[in-house]
Amino acid sequence: MLRFSDIGLKHSITLHLLKKVFAVYLIFALVVTLFHMIVEYNYEKDETLEELRSIREILQPSLSTALWYIDNVQLHSTLQGMIQQPSLVGVKLEIDEEIIGIGTFYNEENEIITLNLEGTRSSVPEYTNLFSYQFPILYDYEGTTHHIGTAFLYSSHSVVLQKIKYRFLLIMINAAIKTVALWVIFLVVGWYFLNRPLGALTNAVEQLNLDNLESFEIQAKIPPNTELKILEDAFKAMAVKLSLSRKKLEESYESLRQADKMISLGVLVTGMAHEVNNPNNFIRINNNIIKKTWKDAIYYLKAYDTGNNEMMLNGMTLDYAEENIPILIEGIEEGSYRISEIVKNLKDYARNTPTDLTGMVDINQVVDAALQLLQNLLQRSTRHLVVNQAENIPMFRGDTNRIEQVVINILHNACDALESDEKSIRILTTCEDEYVVLKIEDEGVGIAPDHLHQICDPFFTTKQDSNGTGLGLSISAGIVKEHQGHMEFISSPGNGTMVTLKFSFEDNLHAAL
Repeated sequence: MLRFSDIGLKHSITLHLLKKVFAVYLIFALVVTLFHMIVEYNYEKDETLEELRSIREILQPSLSTALWYIDNVQLHSTLQGMIQQPSLVGVKLEIDEEIIGIGTFYNEENEIITLNLEGTRSSVPEYTNLFSYQFPILYDYEGTTHHIGTAFLYSSHSVVLQKIKYRFLLIMINAAIKTVALWVIFLVVGWYFLNRPLGALTNAVEQLNLDNLESFEIQAKIPPNTELKILEDAFKAMAVKLSLSRKKLEESYESLRQADKMISLGVLVTGMAHEVNNPNNFIRINNNIIKKTWKDAIYYLKAYDTGNNEMMLNGMTLDYAEENIPILIEGIEEGSYRISEIVKNLKDYARNTPTDLTGMVDINQVVDAALQLLQNLLQRSTRHLVVNQAENIPMFRGDTNRIEQVVINILHNACDALESDEKSIRILTTCEDEYVVLKIEDEGVGIAPDHLHQICDPFFTTKQDSNGTGLGLSISAGIVKEHQGHMEFISSPGNGTMVTLKFSFEDNLHAAL
């Protein structure tokens, strides 16, 4: 029988196990350390932006005064004071058509340049990755606030990295110390507490015949009425259970495969929620600033134009821009909200949590909202969009936003399926018996019969060339199921696809009665 003293460190099962565990731990430690460094970097970048905002509060009065009175001496002195701030690498002022700059910044051609106060251009630093904070330059004169121009304060990623390089070093040293300590502790503890029992079990495992678990025998003379005899009996019972479990696993392999997909989806959503929500929050915050800035800008532009409507903004007259740019800004805000809702729905889908079905859904309003959001995509995809909406369709109980998500996913797939803009998309809403019915039909490429039963599976997609994820219809099917509805597909290659959604409103009528 193999004894503890017979096992050397080189061939120790503890060492082999430690290598595998350490490999996994090393990957995990690297990911955590990298994530920690990214968080530290983003935090310091936000702090740098706060410093830029503080610089604006301190120096804007003198800057606006110098520009208002065209005091070049004070302007140069103010710019010189600003550029000496550690967090600043460049300052740019846009005054009507004129650009005044010092340090490193983007010019009107979106090129990075470096200028001194005398306007002399020098070489750009080797590593330059700029980000900026901009603000309007305002001056109060006789009770009226005048917009003089716009200031851009530039910092760079090298400035941020310079601030946190020692923190990065400490993080890496800390991770290295923990890794070495884990290796030593595991090796010592494993050597003294694992090798002896694992040696005996290794001999037993070597006798294990996986192809004939029912007749498994341990060929060892173990005295009766001892702990080892109990272990031997337990090992034999385990072999029988393993045989039964193996058969069950073989029979349920497909179910386990689907369960594994759902676990993967949960991991994906956890990371994606953080990575998507952060830039999405920036979009919403910046969009609010743009909205307020546009209100001020159009006021002064209209006043400057004095009703002649000769000024053009990107090919638009002032009247046209005043009417349509707020619509575009609202579209950005709605799109950002839609992103937040999609991420939330993905998390709910992965957790398999039921939707709160307390609202009332008007299917025509849902279709109208989806058409508005996808207006540009539909216009690019087809010149033959037909929408027939029946009147006085009953409402059904559910979540309007989630049903709208389903309609958007189906319309998006319909647009992807069209081979030219001469092909059509038809939308029909109606009421059949106790069901609210929505039909969306396209004249696209269609779906192969072998794929029809898979199109709602998570991660299944036929659009690899267009970076399809295979999540849209899967999530949509889950939403429809949560609403006690039905989703049906009729399709064949070359003959397009018709998707039918049915939602019962009969329960709502009973509740009302």
